[in-house]
Amino acid sequence: LFGQPAKAAWTPAEIVQATVRLGGVAGALIATHDGLVVARQLPPSLNGEAMSGLLPEIFNRINQYTKDLKLGETNSITVRVGNQPLEIIRAGKVYFAVLGRAGENLPADKLRSIGTELEQQHK
Repeated sequence: LFGQPAKAAWTPAEIVQATVRLGGVAGALIATHDGLVVARQLPPSLNGEAMSGLLPEIFNRINQYTKDLKLGETNSITVRVGNQPLEIIRAGKVYFAVLGRAGENLPADKLRSIGTELEQQHK
């Protein structure tokens, strides 16, 4: 993870800090399943507590819609807010949200790998 194969365990704060250094990323947040902030590094204009509190609600609503459509369980959501991408990944008992830079794409494959690592840590 993050080009450091010898490092076996990452703290949530380390994951957020390393994620923000990836190309195209403006901010990242890890929140509990009940909406509490675990770690965050966001642009000053964003309220981390509010974002953290809304992530489970957003995810649960979209998940219910995909179930109603018989598409199955949702494991991640990607939306564009203006010209910024926002990726929300459910990783076990936590949510991992990454806000992209305006006009840029998020490193989707890398984010999925990070989500897998978080899920293994937070089953």
